[in-house]
Amino acid sequence: MSTLIGVLKGFKEVTVTRFFGGEKLGVCVQLTSQTISGDLGYVRFTVEELKVLLPILQEHVINYSARQTLQHVEFELSSILKSEIPEVVK
Repeated sequence: MSTLIGVLKGFKEVTVTRFFGGEKLGVCVQLTSQTISGDLGYVRFTVEELKVLLPILQEHVINYSARQTLQHVEFELSSILKSEIPEVVK
């Protein structure tokens, strides 16, 4: 038996489901989405795998994206200051 956790909508629709993988795997999460060929594809993670994966995603995707956004804002601000007030920023 599985429980629908939610549906992520964006570039592709991804269904997130929690299920019990038996005594060996325990509680698991499955991400399901339509592949380019039109078939349904999925990836499954155990709780232990998610404990390893989540910090990696946090550092290399979420934090990276935030740093890139900050660098972009700083660059834009610097460009504006240089063009508007050239004597202040040299």
